[in-house]
Amino acid sequence: IQHLNENYEFLSLNAEVAPFNNANVRKALYMAMDRNAFNGLVLTGTGQVVGAVPPDLGGYSAEEISRFPGFRKDKAQDIEEAKKLLAQEKMTALSFNVIFRPGAGYRDTAVFVQDQMSKIGVKVELKTMDDATFLDALFNRKFQAAVMRQVPFPRDASVILESYLSNADPAENTTATKDPKLDEMIHRQAALALDFAARSKVIKEVQEYLINNGYSNVLA
Repeated sequence: IQHLNENYEFLSLNAEVAPFNNANVRKALYMAMDRNAFNGLVLTGTGQVVGAVPPDLGGYSAEEISRFPGFRKDKAQDIEEAKKLLAQEKMTALSFNVIFRPGAGYRDTAVFVQDQMSKIGVKVELKTMDDATFLDALFNRKFQAAVMRQVPFPRDASVILESYLSNADPAENTTATKDPKLDEMIHRQAALALDFAARSKVIKEVQEYLINNGYSNVLA
């Protein structure tokens, strides 16, 4: 049985801890992820490859987002650029842990992440945790990386983007993003709620900023 849902699938890197406090390292790791393959293999083609905000809420369309690093359908360029960024930051022997909750869906995502990281020479160790332990680690930011699933409610661009605000609750801002410029952009798009075209323009600027600064943690 299949049903529609608004789940976002994430790989969240904790920007409070090294080396994920380095934008180039975050960008390299997110760039390595083949989101189209994730949709096909893990979600059996039922998902949608999007940025932080889906097209109908003012974000980039699937065609538009496919031109950005990490979203390209041909991954060769992404992989090459990701390796160069890690070499630039002297992180060619990088290894880290990915935590996840029990359940086949979470494990499938974690295994997929592990496989993708191996393609840029990064070693990932998987650690499953019971729900209480996982949520404690996530909300108190006692982790390096995590795979997770979240549903924005109500369905609005601001609800989605506010999870990247510096003062957002750790339960929402799971990447520990603290970026005053990003905060300003998110507030600016919210102020344009009654002007879809103008708001969409700013939302797309936010999406590009997320990608360029290694905050683009959405898988599908």
